[in-house]
Amino acid sequence: MASSDKKAEFAAFACAALAIAIIGILIGALYAPIRGPLNKVNSVAGFYVAKLQAVAGFKPIEHLEPLRPTFAEPLAAAESRMQPGVTLLTGLFGDRLGARLVDVNGAIVHEWPVDFFSILAEKKRYRFDALIHGAHLFENGDLLVSIDKRGMIRIDACGKIIWLNESQTHHSIDVDDDGFIWAPKGPILYHNDRILSHPFHIDEIVRIDPATGETLETISLGDVVVNSDEMALVTSGSAVFLDILHVNDVEILDHADAAAFPLFSAGDIMVSSWQDSAVFVIDRVTKKIKWSRSGPTQFQHDPDFRPNGTITVLDNRGYAAASAKNHWLGDRGGSRIVAIRPGTRQVETLYQSDNRNNFYTPRRGKHQWLANGNLLITETDAGRAFEVTPDGDVVWQYVNRYDADEVGWLMKASRHPATNAAVGRACPRD
Repeated sequence: MASSDKKAEFAAFACAALAIAIIGILIGALYAPIRGPLNKVNSVAGFYVAKLQAVAGFKPIEHLEPLRPTFAEPLAAAESRMQPGVTLLTGLFGDRLGARLVDVNGAIVHEWPVDFFSILAEKKRYRFDALIHGAHLFENGDLLVSIDKRGMIRIDACGKIIWLNESQTHHSIDVDDDGFIWAPKGPILYHNDRILSHPFHIDEIVRIDPATGETLETISLGDVVVNSDEMALVTSGSAVFLDILHVNDVEILDHADAAAFPLFSAGDIMVSSWQDSAVFVIDRVTKKIKWSRSGPTQFQHDPDFRPNGTITVLDNRGYAAASAKNHWLGDRGGSRIVAIRPGTRQVETLYQSDNRNNFYTPRRGKHQWLANGNLLITETDAGRAFEVTPDGDVVWQYVNRYDADEVGWLMKASRHPATNAAVGRACPRD
């Protein structure tokens, strides 16, 4: 469609939506008996007006952020100081929700030929109503993706669907020592008078068969909280949030790292709760909480078990929007990576925003420790991934430009061996 035609179509769509909203407001104000139902209609209409360009299919505005001036100029990669390999990126690329591998210079070496906006389309309200959070790359080039709160899909390097489920998983994906897939799911409606007198929504944890996508095990976090006698973990936010815990990460303690954590055992389950700014660990056998920590982080994401016995966390320090007024750092000085040592009160800041590198993602984001000691950080709301040395020098970055003024969200960046550059070479070419 020509640009002028798209503009005309969008203008007509906008006028119609605005007219519906105004008429609803006027009728509701004048005629009390239908005010209640109309309030619901107006709420829906308001939602669609606010997201007008996305709903109309013109622009994925929900996945876009302003380009921060400090990232406008490209950064030359310091290849000798980088962890070698290729980088998996998931997020918005153009108007597609996709996944790609890039080299040290940001050039695409492979792109999975799937637009994840088109997956489970019947579950969406409009074309751009979808989000990738978790992703996992298998050695053979298969890609596992969680389409937020709708389902999970495994595709091969050529884009063929191996399986697709509607498990309502969201946020993270972890693959344990035995190859099983773990993820948060939900939230689902739950009721137990020991927590609240009324039903509420809370997440579950699921274990999934990697070969079939079948859910093999479901752990109710409501039951975990009750059995652990840790009701305050959820009641503290019950008056404010519909989704009480809002779990954004689940990770299993591997056998290789278990010896470094005397409080835990291999197979124990670590959970990150955004609502409570809390990280807690569930005993794999008893399904009870054996350790929890809140206080050091604010709206954190992506806690990881480390071989040295610490848990490192991306401390978002959100939730203020990044803007020129706050130097793109929110109201708490930007984001950081911290290390928490279970069994002690020890908290150490390992990396944070400084004058060499503004780093702030009020929501979302991930971090990966690399073999050479560097950190690869996904700064989702800046549309950026970057690699930083232990000394704080940025040696690589990828800025996901959408146009001259905006960037698309990068949901995850992870570094993989250079041999993965061969992924997809055997796929049919158009």
